[in-house]
Amino acid sequence: MDKILVPIDGSEHSRKTLSSAIELAKKFSAKITLINVIQPLNTIFLGSMEEAFITRSVDELVKYANAELEDAKNEVRKAGIEVNSIIVNGSPGDEIIKYAKDNSYDLIVIGNKGHSALEEIILGSVCRYVVNHAENNVLVIK
Repeated sequence: MDKILVPIDGSEHSRKTLSSAIELAKKFSAKITLINVIQPLNTIFLGSMEEAFITRSVDELVKYANAELEDAKNEVRKAGIEVNSIIVNGSPGDEIIKYAKDNSYDLIVIGNKGHSALEEIILGSVCRYVVNHAENNVLVIK
């Protein structure tokens, strides 16, 4: 195993997932890539809001994602593991699967919980989607 992909969403559970991925990377001398998927506001719900508001909101999401990824990268570096990160736009499950497949990752390490139960009800479980649709191996951290 050479390459591990770890979705990071800023939740406490994704930090726990990262710790497990770090332990695996140490055992297998693998590299870690952190991925954050930004899902911009759906234009159906925006109605007549101005484009400037939409752009500003996406910019704020990118700023937040960069901060989360930088913190996570520092944690991986402290463990002596090679790490990089990427931010992509789109549906989290689809983008995680696409990135893992397109870049030949050996393993996706994903948490079974995100930010909140309400988000899971509204958006569905990203973890469940990835497990059911990814061609790559997936390790779920509870």
